[in-house]
Amino acid sequence: MNVVFLSPHFPPNFWLFARALHEQGARVLGVGDVPSEALAPELRPHLADYVQAPLTDRDQTLRSLGLLVHRHGRLGRIESLNEHWLPLEAALREDFNVPGPRPAQVALWQDKLATYRLFRDAGVPTPQTEAVVSQEQVEAFASRVGYPLVCKPAVGVGASGAFSLRSAEEVRARLTTLPERAVVQPFIDGRIVTFDGVVDREGEVAFSFSLEYSHGVMEVIRDGLDISFWTHRQVSPGLAQLGTSALKALGLKERWFHLELFRLAGGRYMVLEANLRPPGGFIPDMMNYAVDDDVARAWARVVVKGESPGFPEPKFHVGHVARRTRAYRRTPEELAAQLGDRLLVRRALPALFAAGMGDEMYLVRTRTLAELRETTELIQAR
Repeated sequence: MNVVFLSPHFPPNFWLFARALHEQGARVLGVGDVPSEALAPELRPHLADYVQAPLTDRDQTLRSLGLLVHRHGRLGRIESLNEHWLPLEAALREDFNVPGPRPAQVALWQDKLATYRLFRDAGVPTPQTEAVVSQEQVEAFASRVGYPLVCKPAVGVGASGAFSLRSAEEVRARLTTLPERAVVQPFIDGRIVTFDGVVDREGEVAFSFSLEYSHGVMEVIRDGLDISFWTHRQVSPGLAQLGTSALKALGLKERWFHLELFRLAGGRYMVLEANLRPPGGFIPDMMNYAVDDDVARAWARVVVKGESPGFPEPKFHVGHVARRTRAYRRTPEELAAQLGDRLLVRRALPALFAAGMGDEMYLVRTRTLAELRETTELIQAR
């Protein structure tokens, strides 16, 4: 099978997905916007071919894929695993008649109002949401649900472009920054959790994980908080049931998923957002550390061989504990000595991720949640 991998060099850890496809027998054909000599040495051996093209220019990207077809024959799959390139993937699939989601389906998935309608029709709870284009509409919505509100682009990922509105005065002050297509929601008092994994060719969950966040990313960005998030050793039955219903409503097949939900009082859940790609940052690495296995290889078995691999139950809680560029009680050297084998990785984060995920991360793992909380406090104490 020929698999086109768009932008295989970024994010930097995506070379692991190229390796996994290669190991499962795929011929991996890269298309990206950097010259081949700029590709990381660990990526190069897993690409059978590579063409440089500006991915923002669909015509040039189309010609690049035509060149790859001329060299290697029919394309079997086109993937990027990157939210930004999902519309391009879909358009190229349509151009080359490659299996997978088409532009109309991807456009629906990336539109919050459209996905919320699908979820509600399937009985999946979502926040009350309304499209707005004016101050008057926002204030009318607030008169029904009260402040605070959250305003965000109708098409977007996570906290990007989102901001809170705590009063009519703030509505008037922020109106000039209202996106062209915006939605407004009540602020939900709940803990953000995720339902992450891969569905097979039949749309059944091949494997899944769940993470929990210490704070909402919007609040982290706004207030400069130290975030932490961690994997759970089990996905709660209620979360798995609701998450699976949401995936069925989307008609998802042979893809990664990253659902963000609120866990509300009484253990109820409400879906906030659906992203149809792997969770960001180093979360795939966290999954690997949780099970001592490789989620990229499991995904590649779904794509290349049509298998639905089971996955070991996590043996560890793995945490991403963030620090910012400010003073903390313990130096990195002191932490390394104190944490011992609990510390897996310490690494500076790219500027692209820093606002929401910290300037520096410590990946840690423990057997119990209590030990993970203690470890987090050690790292973030100021």
